[in-house]
Amino acid sequence: ISEYVKKAKDIEVVIIDEAHRFRNQDTKDYEYLKNICRNKVVILLTATPFNNRPGDILSLLKFFVTPKKSSITLENNLVDKFKHFEGAFYRLGFISKNWNSSNESKRQKAENYFKTLFGEERVNLEKVKQRSRYLAKQIRDVIEPVTIRRNRLDLQKNPYYKDEVKELSEVKDPKEWFFELTEAQSAFYDKVLSHYFADPEEGGQFKGAIYRPFEYEQKRKEKLSEKENFQFIQQRNLYDFMRRLLVKRFESSFGSFEQSLKNFKQVTENVLEFIKKTNKYILDRALLEKIYELDVEDIEKELENYSEKLKSGDFPKSHKVYKIKDFIYEEKFIADIESDLKLYDEILLELKELELVKDDPKVNCLIENVQTILRDKPKKGEPERKVIIFSEFTDTHGRYPH
Repeated sequence: ISEYVKKAKDIEVVIIDEAHRFRNQDTKDYEYLKNICRNKVVILLTATPFNNRPGDILSLLKFFVTPKKSSITLENNLVDKFKHFEGAFYRLGFISKNWNSSNESKRQKAENYFKTLFGEERVNLEKVKQRSRYLAKQIRDVIEPVTIRRNRLDLQKNPYYKDEVKELSEVKDPKEWFFELTEAQSAFYDKVLSHYFADPEEGGQFKGAIYRPFEYEQKRKEKLSEKENFQFIQQRNLYDFMRRLLVKRFESSFGSFEQSLKNFKQVTENVLEFIKKTNKYILDRALLEKIYELDVEDIEKELENYSEKLKSGDFPKSHKVYKIKDFIYEEKFIADIESDLKLYDEILLELKELELVKDDPKVNCLIENVQTILRDKPKKGEPERKVIIFSEFTDTHGRYPH
């Protein structure tokens, strides 16, 4: 994108496709695009940014609106307006997630937020939902003057287009399919979500030490320098990302989850072997920055390739070297890595004993329901029935019928 900055003076109209990808203002691409868009006609094509955080929407608006001199609202300071939206969004989300948390401090914080917003002691989720809907309407009202929204209902009701869309197929509401677990399988399912890979503040067992060595290197301080704070946040985000990734794989399919556990275990074993051999740990900063943009399969391949490079001594240029002997929490670092290896083995053994991969109840439920649909004869004039199954992960897709 930086190459286009030099030519920006010749550009009259800027069209940014998939604009939601540029909502992170920390990227150089975002700044380059802002320079290109200055004093130009700007069109953003985006996948409903309304579903993201209010701050993400403001980031997109900044491509063509001067935030503190906006002409799309009566109040011309969009920054202050969205700061209010962001605060309300965060508090409502925190209440919904933590009002019944086993973590007393989080539960108390949720109750305090509710009292601040509603003036009541006891959390009422219905009121939280109502306020969330009102917040959504407020944001819609702000972006409505610069939004062209097109979906099925818009087209059918629009006087300019309604005569052109008479042949649209009728879409029915989704139906839930439930798969059954044995008592032991159900207990295991709960353990994975609420014990093995839960938030560490709520007793989660997964340590993820290899993703956050900074926390073991020095004593915890109340105030970190800017550089230290960046390292802490970057590594903690990576740890949380990996923890959530494993949960997503588990909820996708038991086979995908098993494969990810094996991949994570192999990477962790390679890292531990390298540490014991060299008394050092190498962290690739470039990998940390790009990993969030990759698909799950690519993430696991990148991690595997990286761990193999450690074994061969082929270190990346952007690496950070940690000397384990200088760690304040050296023993805990090694112990937490070994703890994760034991956790992987424990979960893999349970998966095998419960036959969740060999005889996957979710797959069985899907096959049974799809077969029922395919057995129904199409009505007169209708084509032969076909079923399309969408999945976020390719290896999950491979386990299901097509």
